[in-house]
Amino acid sequence: MSITFTDGSTPLNAANMNLLEQTPRKNAANGYVGLDASSYVQLPVGSQIVWASDTKLYRSAAGQLTTDGALLVGKTASGMTTGSEVNNAGYSRFVRASTPNDALQIGVNGDTNPRLSFDSGGKINWGPGNAAYDTNLYRSVAGQLKTDGQLVAAGTYMSANIGSAGQTTIGAAGPANQAGITFGPTADTNLYRSAAGLLKTDGNLQVGGQLQLGGNDTYLYRYGSYNTAAVGNMVSDGALSGWGFGTHATNDAGFRVFVRNDTWILFGLGAGTYDSALVRNGANIIACVNQSSVYGTLQAASFSVQSDRETKTNIEQVDAAAAQPHIDKLLQAGIYTYERDDTGERHLGLIADELPEEVIQHGHTGGPENVPDVIRTPMDFVDLYKLNTALLATVQHLETRIAALEAT
Repeated sequence: MSITFTDGSTPLNAANMNLLEQTPRKNAANGYVGLDASSYVQLPVGSQIVWASDTKLYRSAAGQLTTDGALLVGKTASGMTTGSEVNNAGYSRFVRASTPNDALQIGVNGDTNPRLSFDSGGKINWGPGNAAYDTNLYRSVAGQLKTDGQLVAAGTYMSANIGSAGQTTIGAAGPANQAGITFGPTADTNLYRSAAGLLKTDGNLQVGGQLQLGGNDTYLYRYGSYNTAAVGNMVSDGALSGWGFGTHATNDAGFRVFVRNDTWILFGLGAGTYDSALVRNGANIIACVNQSSVYGTLQAASFSVQSDRETKTNIEQVDAAAAQPHIDKLLQAGIYTYERDDTGERHLGLIADELPEEVIQHGHTGGPENVPDVIRTPMDFVDLYKLNTALLATVQHLETRIAALEAT
């Protein structure tokens, strides 16, 4: 009896026995899974490998192998302790038995170290491929992402959303894309570097506590077109009477205290006008003026004049003979009432022209050009400290004369 295969091959006999032993004829043509000419296992198109009717592996497209269940690597009977999983739930899982060990590594052929890894502790690591990791990103505490190095944004902005409408953006914040920070959903508030060493905002800056300046080279000024600020100066727009800074209460129409760059300090009630002011009126002289731009009233509980011996040099005591001419002139001075402004108020006082030269302070015109004429016009003042000293000399002189008269 001879055996003939369905493909019509030569019947099994002694001549073909050696060949059949080496190359079985159970191939796809005979209804079996067989080996092709390269000894590869070949399945007919549309075939599947099936286990227990619920698990299968098949070719779903050119170059694509698919399973409808999960594909596990390294899974044990007690669950996923090590290894990886690709499943039909839409995610892949990589598990290590301990932490922190790399669960997934990515590199380039020829590298001695991974260039990217994800470890079982939740950290992402980066390295150059020929040395250990040098960059990382990980969860340090609840709600906080951290890197042990630096985080650099190559784009124009880096944004953070705080609340529903409180976005903060780090990047180009100034009108000319200067580096800075913007705030708000429409970036309506900013803080940025406008020039070397200069921080600026185009809106308002409110300080709830204290604004402190320290150091010998620190200054505060209002930025304007004329921004050549010298150390310790308040700068506005460079013109005399230009704005400096002021303070006011909520809902005021104007400042209550206002400092200008021409040495004026103005005072008002917040209505937009000022009724009192202090102004420089010459070297070492501060004048007090009222709303009519004439000299006003300066009130205090007391006025003290420096008089310590250690602050004085070339001290000479005035004897009675030298003091006599001044005493005579004081005794001849008249006492007057007068008006000095348009208020109609009458005042009681002296006339400087009738007093000794030693108690007079002559007026100065060294103030700025916009000082009112009544202040810039040279006039004489009475130095009250000198006048009191002269009056004391007069009292001493009279006391001596009274004592002499009583002795006769």
